[in-house]
Amino acid sequence: MAHPATLGEAFERFLEQSNLSPGTLRTYTYAVRHFYAFLEGSRTAQPLSLAGIEPAARSLRRLGSAPEDVNLLAWFVSYLGREVRNANPKRTKRAGGGRCA
Repeated sequence: MAHPATLGEAFERFLEQSNLSPGTLRTYTYAVRHFYAFLEGSRTAQPLSLAGIEPAARSLRRLGSAPEDVNLLAWFVSYLGREVRNANPKRTKRAGGGRCA
């Protein structure tokens, strides 16, 4: 089996090989959609090697080609905490996690 060439292919491979529950996989898929939105539209992501239109189609070989990539996950977590929450002002906090509804 060939190695995945793109970010989207890598995620698809993960889904195919995973033994996680369907609910967990749905949660991960939801998170990856946010990750793609971050790479495609966040100003914070602009200097990252995988940022831009259609991030799922970006070559994995690009990852690490920008010095800013070292902070990729930290910036994504910041994006989730700031930009996604601000875009969904109707969210409700649930006991034990403060997740968005």
